[in-house]
Amino acid sequence: MTREKMVAYLRKHIPIHGLQAVKDDLVNRQGYPRLEVEAACVEALRPQPTFLRRKPALIVEVTACLLTAGILMSIRRGHRPVDAAPRAELPAFPLVAPASMAVPAAPAASAADQLCQRGLAQLRLWRGQKAPVEQGALAGAAGAQFMKGRQDLADCAALDAKLGRETARALAVDGADWVRREQGAGHRPIDTSFITLALDLAGNDPQVLTESAAAFLRLGRHADALAALTAAEKLDPSRPEIKQLRAQIGASLPP
Repeated sequence: MTREKMVAYLRKHIPIHGLQAVKDDLVNRQGYPRLEVEAACVEALRPQPTFLRRKPALIVEVTACLLTAGILMSIRRGHRPVDAAPRAELPAFPLVAPASMAVPAAPAASAADQLCQRGLAQLRLWRGQKAPVEQGALAGAAGAQFMKGRQDLADCAALDAKLGRETARALAVDGADWVRREQGAGHRPIDTSFITLALDLAGNDPQVLTESAAAFLRLGRHADALAALTAAEKLDPSRPEIKQLRAQIGASLPP
């Protein structure tokens, strides 16, 4: 394809498909050198003279007249007009809308999501450094890391109450499982930081209260277990776990 044909091709297809899409097609699919395509793009995007923009029909008409005159003169002289060299057909350009060619961008995370992820990451690092088996684990540098994660989660709950409640439920389940595992391994006393944090974030959620009551009951903290269970019962008395825990608390209380 000559430079003139490429410029014409670009001027025709850029308004339909966009500059980048046409340029990529010429380079990647049709195999033209990138520098040649770039130069043609510069020329195609250059403003055309007013006469060329406003009188295309006149230009075509004049060109046709000149060609016709040349053919007539050739016939009068007894010469057969020379056949023009066959023009190579331009490769078909894919008629794809630019919107469908672009890869949709992933939605950006909200501020609450970012705070939640950062807070949970801090808590995971805190727990991974040294297994907290007692309340004293909140002291020193590890305690500062825990408090930073706690503040991030509190800020998340303030921005998005639903996300804060879901995070609190996950922390309560994790905390109750932690107590179960540590007790099974014979470790005492056992840290309840995640339970406390879950209650701080959503102390009025029945699932958080029920998980907290189960953890406190395992630790023998009858007053804390009874308080959490009573609060859960007021909010959602139909939960089946409440009756089970109520029976366990009654059986564990001293006569």
